[in-house]
Amino acid sequence: MQMHRLKDYLNIFPCSQFRQTQPTIGKVFLRCLLIILVVANGFSLHGQSVLNLSSATEKYSLGRSLLFYDDKRTDTSDSIILSSKYDSLFQPSAKDVLNFGVTNSAIWVKFKVKNQTPNKDPEWILVVKNALLDSIWLFTSDKGIWKKELAGDRMPFSQRNIQDHDFAFYFPVPDTTTRTYYMRFVSTGSMQMPMEIHTKSHYQSAVQLGEMLYGLFSGALLIMFLYNLVVFFSLRDYSYLAYSLFIITNLALMNSYSGHLFQYIFPNQVFAANISIPVLMAFTPFSVGLFSLLYLHPKDIPVFLRWSLYITSGISLLLVAMVFVLPTRLATSLAGMLIIAIQVAAIAAGISSWARGNRGARFYVYAWILLIASGLITAFRNFGFLENNFFTVHGIRIATLIEVALLSLSLADRYNRFRKEKEQAQLELIETQQRANRELEQKVKERTKQLSETNVKLNDTLHEVEAEREKSDALLLNVLPKEVMQELKETGQTVPRNFEMATVLFTDIKNFTRFAEKLAPEEVIKSLNDCFLAFDDVCNKYNLEKIKTLGDGYMAVAGVPVANKTNPTDAVMAALEMQAWIKKRNLETNISKEKAWEIRIGINTGPVVAGVIGKHKFVYDIWGDTVNLASRMESSGEVGHVNISSFTYQHIKDKFVCQYKGKVPAKNKGDVELFQVLRPI
Repeated sequence: MQMHRLKDYLNIFPCSQFRQTQPTIGKVFLRCLLIILVVANGFSLHGQSVLNLSSATEKYSLGRSLLFYDDKRTDTSDSIILSSKYDSLFQPSAKDVLNFGVTNSAIWVKFKVKNQTPNKDPEWILVVKNALLDSIWLFTSDKGIWKKELAGDRMPFSQRNIQDHDFAFYFPVPDTTTRTYYMRFVSTGSMQMPMEIHTKSHYQSAVQLGEMLYGLFSGALLIMFLYNLVVFFSLRDYSYLAYSLFIITNLALMNSYSGHLFQYIFPNQVFAANISIPVLMAFTPFSVGLFSLLYLHPKDIPVFLRWSLYITSGISLLLVAMVFVLPTRLATSLAGMLIIAIQVAAIAAGISSWARGNRGARFYVYAWILLIASGLITAFRNFGFLENNFFTVHGIRIATLIEVALLSLSLADRYNRFRKEKEQAQLELIETQQRANRELEQKVKERTKQLSETNVKLNDTLHEVEAEREKSDALLLNVLPKEVMQELKETGQTVPRNFEMATVLFTDIKNFTRFAEKLAPEEVIKSLNDCFLAFDDVCNKYNLEKIKTLGDGYMAVAGVPVANKTNPTDAVMAALEMQAWIKKRNLETNISKEKAWEIRIGINTGPVVAGVIGKHKFVYDIWGDTVNLASRMESSGEVGHVNISSFTYQHIKDKFVCQYKGKVPAKNKGDVELFQVLRPI
């Protein structure tokens, strides 16, 4: 492959005469010099720089360290990419942020990372700062084996390892080995890939700062929304209501673009999160048209512009309904064109109203011109015509805040003009209005205070509810396995399951009834509780699920509710440890031989059915011949030994020393073989 690259380099050298004329000494010298440079640099003209991580630097941009491949077919197998067969097709990035605009391609990127300070290694986080990417694959190599991690807005938010509105991955770089990573991106929207590597502490600080700033932005819009809504209820001027509708639509759209709507409103509703952008975009022209008509007054707008606003607003509502049946990219494109059309019509209407003497329309015109300019900048960035920087990324939000302020000034100017026009004739009315405004401000403060107090109470209630939920979960875990409990909480029911191979364990204390008759009830319960608590610990150690206790009998199963292939070995190890615990108990408490406990343990392996029975008191149980035969192994086995069936013996004979004890009768089975486990091999 390197010789092929060398040939390519020679072919692109700007002395095309080499192939047409006899080489001169100068040409030969230049060609030799090129060869030497290529060889000396390891054929690195198309190579890839290694990103060197150091604990002294908290943040790295991956842009110019990337190689990318534009997979226009989108179906190239990842195994082919990872095998390096396509490495020659990867091109080096010349930008700080890869931006392919709107594309149907799948974009592969490749980069190399080396940790220069592994002994001071902080935790690293890889961040892709675009919340609207549909699918992201991250391939990391561990001892020659590629591991694949999935992300994207087509997956529920709860499945993200790092709960962030952007896509973040844990990125361990444990040693100084140069490691190669691959990523694959697919999106129906703009294919922008701002990629950064942060230390964990820096990432957390950046997230906190970003959330704080975005909270201030959202809070400012929300305050303006509430303020204008309150003003509407006070003045009954529907232009304030229309403006409130426009603000809340704009706020929701911004949060949808940033991924916050997905994170906080629809974390497990992928369809709702993805459809929110085209729905809100389609609804935006209606809110703009409604506000423009109410604020500027239809009589101040020329007929053709007035009907442009009417028609565009109507099409907007129609498109909202059509979003659910149209392809997402088509619906988004139509909504984008409709937004541009309504903004142009709104500016034209504002200029016309301004020309007819409406002074407040000037703020209106300035606001829409600014928003259109920022929208065009964002669109050019989305389509790859502009680089990603602070202004192209955050310009739309800054413009939105300024627009809200300008439109608020416009509304305020309109109100001031109205007041001045009526001042001479309606002084008393103005004083009343001012008093009402002061009362309104006081009410807003009181309402805000009440809301704050209500929020405190609500938070306290939520904490109490959460504490009670945790208690109920803990209680339920004492009755049901964790997996079964989760299924019951999510679906309200559990489905019985067949397990092809499980190992059932029974224990029974010899002559326990005789012991119990000689002891006080409290002492009987305490002794049994100590024993069964120890057995519970043993079951947890070897992944056995306790099923129930029957008097002095104890029943458990391995390989249920999570199937595995090691359950025969797990059950036998648990049984040996239970026998050892009984012997240790007898020695440590200096119990006489007559009072010493001896237990029989029976084990059998085979298929079982597991499920939950009961309505008011749930019971998780197992059924089948495997259970019956395990019980027979216990009742027919010798005291102080672990007695197993031939079925279990076949699974553990290579791991334990066993002794054949002959056949014992089993109900509906005839005579079955019984073995005793002596010790591990």
